[in-house]
Amino acid sequence: MTEKSYTVAGWLSIALAVLLPLLFALGLAETFVGKHMIGIADPDLTLEDLATVLIGAAIIFVLIMLRKLLIERYRYTKANRLITAAIIWYIVFTIGSFAMIFFADTTWPAPDMTSLIALFTFWIISMTSAGVIEIFLGLRLLQIKERKNELVKVFAYVTLVMGVLELTVVLSPLALILMPVWCVTAAMLFLREKDEEQIL
Repeated sequence: MTEKSYTVAGWLSIALAVLLPLLFALGLAETFVGKHMIGIADPDLTLEDLATVLIGAAIIFVLIMLRKLLIERYRYTKANRLITAAIIWYIVFTIGSFAMIFFADTTWPAPDMTSLIALFTFWIISMTSAGVIEIFLGLRLLQIKERKNELVKVFAYVTLVMGVLELTVVLSPLALILMPVWCVTAAMLFLREKDEEQIL
């Protein structure tokens, strides 16, 4: 049952690697079609918002399975709290994003200074907190030395770089480019780790 769960997590990670760029494209398409072609200027909840919730739930599942994999296959528990913090971050960020959408909706299409400050503050807090969590998570994963596994190191370095980009806030959009790489690397951990363990 556990191995089947890892397989599900692996294929789900691959699906995320494909869906994340599509979600970004969907957002651009909805903005262009809704605002420029149809003339809709009100940022109500859209298909993109629903996709965001589903993808957030999928990422949380992947993180839960990653924590389980580290415990069962590496006997490594030092990253547990950081992964839990990442899970909580995704939940809070998703709820906060919808709160910001609702808040912006009350002043659209001419948001006042209070709205702009709230949105800006929310973004800074979200990115810096995510950056700190991912930097420490990447460093923790690099401490796994029970047995050689370059794949774990790659995953750790990708997580670390994403954290650094998010911590700068200004460069945080670049972390979105690395997110599919993070997902694919996680998928390789879930799908290949059992065979590597038997060989080693």
